[in-house]
Amino acid sequence: MRMKKIERPKKSRAKGGSRFANALSTMSTRTMVIGVLCFLGAAMVIGAATSDVRPDAGAARAQAHTTASASPAAPATPAAVAEPPTVPPPVEPKASAPQVAAVTITGCLERNDETFRLKDTSGDYAPKTRSWKTGFLKKGSAPVDVVDAAKSAKLSSHVGQRVSVTGVLNGHEMQVRSLQRISASCSVKG
Repeated sequence: MRMKKIERPKKSRAKGGSRFANALSTMSTRTMVIGVLCFLGAAMVIGAATSDVRPDAGAARAQAHTTASASPAAPATPAAVAEPPTVPPPVEPKASAPQVAAVTITGCLERNDETFRLKDTSGDYAPKTRSWKTGFLKKGSAPVDVVDAAKSAKLSSHVGQRVSVTGVLNGHEMQVRSLQRISASCSVKG
């Protein structure tokens, strides 16, 4: 006697996996290339917007590259021996060292142990940074460490006040040349 063959329903794949596989198989190569190029372009724009570009940084990198390539630890090859070493152009002596331009930043002066810093900074040269509070989309004011090596500005007497500091800015650190009080309280910004 013959047995009747039982038909089972076909098993379906997981919905998420089949959708992705279906979308991937129907997507053309041109569409994939355009998507990848858009992603890379967006990454480059974000990287350029968040980088801190200074004119002296390129010269420092070039100097480091030339000194690294001329290191004596590198094995000498016949082609490298045949080339004459590069000699930097002669530097003309200057009468005095170039003066770094002073910048002015306004902010609320606060103290932490023996260090001082400006919060809620403003000014043309005040450093900006991104924060989680804005979803890393907008740049806001960044705190600046204030260094008074000569102790001529008497920073401790201005703690809690809104001040305008003039000096040399190096990253997020300012060497004080002069200090002027704007208001007696940090709550007033004007």
